Amino acid sequence: MNTYEIREIESKRLREYLETLSTTEHRFFVSDVIEKCGRGMSKKTFYNWKYGLCRIPLFAKKIIEETAGQTIFIWSPEFE
Repeated sequence: MNTYEIREIESKRLREYLETLSTTEHRFFVSDVIEKCGRGMSKKTFYNWKYGLCRIPLFAKKIIEETAGQTIFIWSPEFE
């Protein structure tokens, strides 16, 4: 599996989760993830992940899942 395919799968799974949230929950979720990822993180980066413009780093996937309280991503060696 190449990087493009992985990026597409990860962004699709993130979008599917975000679609389960109300508009308000979505806004707070994005803010929480950005805050937990640290100072260098921006909304633009989060939305790049959401729309598959770049891969989601491993540390960010863990933060997203912790914030969501559920498993979103595929945790196999080829996705790391």
